[in-house]
Amino acid sequence: MACGRGQMLSLLAGERNGLFQLRGGLPMGLSHPGLGLTAQRSSQHHHQHRRSSMPVTEERGQGEQVRRRWHLLRRVRQLVQFSLLALFLYLVYKTTWTGGSLIPVNLFSRFDPLMALSSMLASRSVVLNLAPAIITVLATLALGRIWCGWICPLGTVLDLFGRRSQGSIPPKFRQIKYYLLFTILFLALFGSLALMFFDPITVFIRTLAGVIYPGIQQISHASTSSLLSERLLALSWAAASLLLIILLLNIVEKRFWCRYLCPLGGLIGLLSRFSWLKRRVKEQEGITPCRLDCPAGTNVTGFVALVSQGRFEKASALIRQWNPLTTVCGHVCPHPCESDCNRQGCDEAISINALERFVGDYVMSKDGLTGPRPVAITRGQKVAIVGAGPAGLSAAYHLRRKGYYVKVFEKLDVPGGMLAVGIPRYRLPREVLQYDIDFVKKQGVEIETGVEVDRQKLDEIRREYGALFVAVGAHQSRTLGLPGEDLRGVIHGVEFLRELNLGKEVEIGSRVAVIGGGDVAVDAARCALRLGSDVTIYYRRSREEMPCRGEELEEAEEEGVKIQYLVTPSRFIGENGHVTGMECLRMRLGEPDESGRRRPIPIPGSEFTVPADTVILAIGQYPDLGWLAESGVEMAPGGTVKTNEAGMTSVPGIFAGGDAVSGPATVAEAIGAGIRAATAMDKYLCGEPVTVERPTARRLQFEDLPPERRPRERQERPAVATLPVAVRRKSFDEVRQALTREEAVKEAQRCINWNCAECGLCAQICPMGTIAPGDFSSHPGECTVCMDCFAFCPAGVASLEGSWIPAPVHEYDPSRRQLLASAATAVAGFGLLRMGVGKGENPFLLRPPGATPEAEFLAKCVRCDQCIKVCPRQTLRPALFEAGWDGIWTPVLVPRLGGCDYDCNACGQVCPTGAIPPLSLEEKRRAVIGIAYVHRDRCIRCMLCIEECPVQALVEVEVEDAKFPQVIPDRCIGCGNCEHICPVKGESAIRVYAPGARPARPAPPPPTPTPEATKVLEETPEGVTPQPSEKRAHVHRDLCIRCMICVKECPVGAIEKVMVDDVEYPRVVVETCIGCGICEEECPTDPKAIRLYAPEELPES
Repeated sequence: MACGRGQMLSLLAGERNGLFQLRGGLPMGLSHPGLGLTAQRSSQHHHQHRRSSMPVTEERGQGEQVRRRWHLLRRVRQLVQFSLLALFLYLVYKTTWTGGSLIPVNLFSRFDPLMALSSMLASRSVVLNLAPAIITVLATLALGRIWCGWICPLGTVLDLFGRRSQGSIPPKFRQIKYYLLFTILFLALFGSLALMFFDPITVFIRTLAGVIYPGIQQISHASTSSLLSERLLALSWAAASLLLIILLLNIVEKRFWCRYLCPLGGLIGLLSRFSWLKRRVKEQEGITPCRLDCPAGTNVTGFVALVSQGRFEKASALIRQWNPLTTVCGHVCPHPCESDCNRQGCDEAISINALERFVGDYVMSKDGLTGPRPVAITRGQKVAIVGAGPAGLSAAYHLRRKGYYVKVFEKLDVPGGMLAVGIPRYRLPREVLQYDIDFVKKQGVEIETGVEVDRQKLDEIRREYGALFVAVGAHQSRTLGLPGEDLRGVIHGVEFLRELNLGKEVEIGSRVAVIGGGDVAVDAARCALRLGSDVTIYYRRSREEMPCRGEELEEAEEEGVKIQYLVTPSRFIGENGHVTGMECLRMRLGEPDESGRRRPIPIPGSEFTVPADTVILAIGQYPDLGWLAESGVEMAPGGTVKTNEAGMTSVPGIFAGGDAVSGPATVAEAIGAGIRAATAMDKYLCGEPVTVERPTARRLQFEDLPPERRPRERQERPAVATLPVAVRRKSFDEVRQALTREEAVKEAQRCINWNCAECGLCAQICPMGTIAPGDFSSHPGECTVCMDCFAFCPAGVASLEGSWIPAPVHEYDPSRRQLLASAATAVAGFGLLRMGVGKGENPFLLRPPGATPEAEFLAKCVRCDQCIKVCPRQTLRPALFEAGWDGIWTPVLVPRLGGCDYDCNACGQVCPTGAIPPLSLEEKRRAVIGIAYVHRDRCIRCMLCIEECPVQALVEVEVEDAKFPQVIPDRCIGCGNCEHICPVKGESAIRVYAPGARPARPAPPPPTPTPEATKVLEETPEGVTPQPSEKRAHVHRDLCIRCMICVKECPVGAIEKVMVDDVEYPRVVVETCIGCGICEEECPTDPKAIRLYAPEELPES
């Protein structure tokens, strides 16, 4: 079995989560009698790589082998832990009960030398007793990983009881339990310190200890070494008591108390920051060819990486960030991404299109529509799109995600453009297309069908909308201009497919001749064949020059479509106004023309006649844009629109893309044009220069692959199952079938990408939430080197790199490459969930006290940027202006965003308009001391919090004929138990900085994941836009101390310096001032020397 390191880690990760089990696929040349499927090798469109056939390496049993290794490792770990536990209990017994030696002390009590030896043995036993803690410290110092779970002898017991404890102690006894346990802990620590450093108290402690442990009294008369032995024994007694207390707390609770009570906790956190072995992900070295070759810009490597892990829903969500029609592309995309796949350096390209097909069908069959929630309309401008094809739908989707109101006008009665009327059902089932259209509609895009846009309608659109995108498809057929072309029975391929796809009755003869060699010609021929006709395709060049997809041509020939090459019609023959045949010429190929294909040259005297009662012309098509030319838009030769590189036409505000610019193109190219147009239109509407950014990263080639990562054996592509030919000839059912789950995972694991795929898995599975989603580097102060990222990384790029230099907890380097691939990364509280302290999907629920409704925020916000300047987590700017409200409140991190954790309220302290109000004193008091706060609008009144409160700080009260839990603030200790057991999603008790404090940036958060990442806004408003303030600032010179802070802090430069009586003062430029109030907030004088006034109250300068 040949399996690369990254593949084995992928298998390990997938098996660990129970995601998949490797099985054999459908072998070549065999059929499935139950399904009527036939295995068939797929051919590539752009390049045909002919290699000698080699047997497929069978890798059956990989999943079982990995499973056995994993369970073996788990058994070894448990054996080590139980062995250490047994040794620990034995040493505790010998140290405390028998006097601290490994042999009974009372046997040698009469002999001082032997007593001294006993004391020495006691000291050694103490050292052995503390050995696990010492090993833990050393391992942490060396590796930066908290090794308690492996080395601590209580690890297995804690895990066992922590997961199975039911917390069955009645609430009335829990307060006593807590007080008793903490009292014992305090006495143990105080007693040990007193015994070690205060000789006058030694006698008292010795007496107290002697009552409990008689063995200590037995060695109290030893030689001079006995005093040291007593102190070490006391220290050992305190350590044992501490461990037993932790064990008891863990047994009766559902939480791990080690992190709260272990005296090494702070030391381990400190040492891990200075560790020489830190986790990081390799820098991006380049971009894979599959990603560069995708016209839609899809993150192919990340998608394949997620499929290899069995994470199909996340793979679908990843590519839907770019491509809203991903399910459609899985069925009809020509997959140029496979043409230069680096896997071809050893065998065959990855079946990326087949993987996309499988994932699309899998997600569609799961639970219907999935995807991000609709974004609120936050932009004041509206955008119109003409054409509901792939380019128009793609642009509408991305503009809608940016906060624009988008309306699409479609001439046909159904949306989808050429996808709906130009592609037969046997290639693209209508339910697949409708699924993606419904997905776009779900995002808030409005589609109006049956609207034909002419010059008058265009003028109406331009008056109402801020920008227009023309995405009209190529629905007009080109003509040959030959005699007899107007005869009945001579039809065009585009019209033939349109009528057929719209369900209308189409009459054709028994002998059909199709003229052309593109996809439309092949589709028309196969459709005519299914209607019972004898079909022949006539093409004027050779097979190598045919622009249609290779696999489509092969399937057409299998079904019985005949093809004649190097033939072109010269005239059509008719009788009684109906076509009966055509006269053709033989051709030969000359020099290449402007298209790169060899030019066909007629052969004199080669005329011959072909009988046909239906002729379908499919020699090309173009968009109907006469109405656009009448409006003054400059056109290009061939009937398309002339645009610049960004897609803008000669008329500002009018953009074009897709078939309207390039002519007939693939669905992926149209989607990419829509994405680029959406970006350019957003820049245009924001007043920014409309430019296009081209990728500058290096293309990674097979030669760049490290030798150790190169495949050792050939692994061929999986066979693609198709319907039997006899069934295909009489049915419009889809011909090509999807891969199985096992085939898809195995095929994705063939990917040899050795670079970061930006799939987001490492950030998603990191239990501490320390991997930055922007650059995938770990924060040294938080990383525990758990190696989960290393084990789960499909590309094997998660690595360890040594550095003795401690780095800041939160590095922020805006020059690094931002993550453009992942929409879902680390859940903020995943570490807590993993340690067993949470229930349900997420331990977060409550709306923070004093949170502002979104509508009020948008109405008050003047976009002064001050909240963004003080935000310690670099959160607000991309959240507010790129990801919308979801970016702030969701506990799942998104690209360049971290959940707003409300642990500072810095934005509320500096907001001048009250859009983000500071917390009140009561709210701050609750936040600072961690008092629970019940939000009745979210409470489901299960009363679990009352039952679980250890100090009875929650009581049941009746409010408006309904019973709710109520917190008694003076009794609450802020333990967080009520929040952890609450079954409703939300956030924990809120913490802020001290009242009046203003944190500097960057302000590093705690080195563990904070449970304050919150989700408080479930719905977003429609049609609410920010309104500027009417107030203006004014400087009172008699109060001004001329510190010029207001001049520096004004975000719009509305305060300037002026000379008054040879003294420099600040002065407000009223015409520039936006009334944000930052100057008043920053003014250090009391009363304020600069204040805001309404226009009618503004003092004279």
